[in-house]
Amino acid sequence: MNRIVIILVLHFAFCLFGYGQSLSEAKTLFNQGNFSAALVQFESLLKKDPNDVQLNIFASDCILNINGDKSKAVIYMERVVKQPKFPKAALYTMAEAYAQNYTFDKAIDYYYQYLENVSAKLSEDIRKRVIDCQTAQELMKFPVDISFHNMGPEVNSPYPDYNPYITSDESLLLFNSRRKEGSAKPEFDGYYPANVYQSMLLEGSFNKAEMLNKNVNSKFDDILVGMSNSASHIFIFHDDEEHYGDVFVSYRSGKTFQRKVPFDEINNIGTFESAATISPDGNAIVFASDRKGGFGGLDLYIIRKLPTGGWSEPQNLGSEVNSALNEDFPHFSADGNYLYFSSNGHPGMGGYDLFLTEWDPAHNVWTRPKNLGYPINTPRDDRTIAFNGEQTSAYLSTWREDSHGDLDIYRIDFGERHNLPALVRIQVPTGRPDTPFVNSEIKVTDEFDELVGIYRPHPQSGKYVMALNPGKYYLYMDADGYQPHSELMMISDYYAQAEQNIKVIRLQQAGK
Repeated sequence: MNRIVIILVLHFAFCLFGYGQSLSEAKTLFNQGNFSAALVQFESLLKKDPNDVQLNIFASDCILNINGDKSKAVIYMERVVKQPKFPKAALYTMAEAYAQNYTFDKAIDYYYQYLENVSAKLSEDIRKRVIDCQTAQELMKFPVDISFHNMGPEVNSPYPDYNPYITSDESLLLFNSRRKEGSAKPEFDGYYPANVYQSMLLEGSFNKAEMLNKNVNSKFDDILVGMSNSASHIFIFHDDEEHYGDVFVSYRSGKTFQRKVPFDEINNIGTFESAATISPDGNAIVFASDRKGGFGGLDLYIIRKLPTGGWSEPQNLGSEVNSALNEDFPHFSADGNYLYFSSNGHPGMGGYDLFLTEWDPAHNVWTRPKNLGYPINTPRDDRTIAFNGEQTSAYLSTWREDSHGDLDIYRIDFGERHNLPALVRIQVPTGRPDTPFVNSEIKVTDEFDELVGIYRPHPQSGKYVMALNPGKYYLYMDADGYQPHSELMMISDYYAQAEQNIKVIRLQQAGK
């Protein structure tokens, strides 16, 4: 009997040791950013204890950080929030899982539950995510008329393929890939080093993608972060022992890209430059940098060619374009009139969204950015887009159900409905910052008195969010304790973004 007990004790101890070792390995992989390998470990452990709070949170976090189907993240987190006790941070993960699965009402609810448990510093980030959920709901009411076409196995691989740039005539496609090449070994995150690839259009089809030579690629990560519309210049983000946070440039001579060199016209000691683009006439360069004097994290700056052949000092594109967060991956249109970029600071669907701004020569400014809409943008990070010369097609990277395993390169073709409605956010000030106005509907009619919609504010933020096409609208509000209110609102342009306050008068004030 004693021998049996000893054997059982040893077996139990061995199982505990194995469990602890597997959990430790899974956490190590997670901390290294190798979320795919970590997920395999966490899911294996969950088979033994499906309701373990820690394992479910880790598994969900892995899924949210992997390019692929996000639905299981909701399943894991719903197990967590049903438990009698769980970390308050799990409320945030639950919200993220719902948001990335397009369940925005539930995401908003959990963001606000989490908001009750965070510092003032974190609260701004959470409120931004709530606004993104509201924006996503409105954008999805007016989807952009586009069709997605996977570029196929000649271009895409089972590994991440991303940051596509196309020449104006669509003859040459360049992009990044973290696929296995030669004797390369995986990095800590489980992927192979980033290299730049090209695929040429031959007889109506893009040929098998090939890695560019050592003039561009190295043993380090070489990330394509910009290209001229003719591919005369490509911009590479490159890290090595000598350079950190610098952009390199490679010039094309014939069909060959020359050895990349630091692009000293924009690089700044002690700051982070992440991406760049050059105008079609070669006279302006826009780049992203976190240098001092900006409006947030990464801002967009411009330098212009001088009569001497040199370049001007960098000029910030201003507060209309740059937000309190990050703007990145600028890219000029073929005519130079539009600048496309990504931002996680302007209202979007979540993460980074793609925007455009137009050069206004009459006022010598870039216009307020316009969100490119759904399904170009998603609740995930959407970072680059490059259009052909006619603006009828564009190339981007995303994960869809027909992807080859990770991020894939897609061509999107635009249909007839290319324009998106304006996004309008309305706030009704109460005079008390902690007491938002939440007790009234706003009825919106068009100039012919036809009902457009009835909108209610979000119960916590008090903001009304609506998507409206250009035109004349009348807003009507009738709230308990306030005078009835109406006002005219003009929407002048598609894609526009507007903020508006409505001032209402209390009945007791009206009687004085």
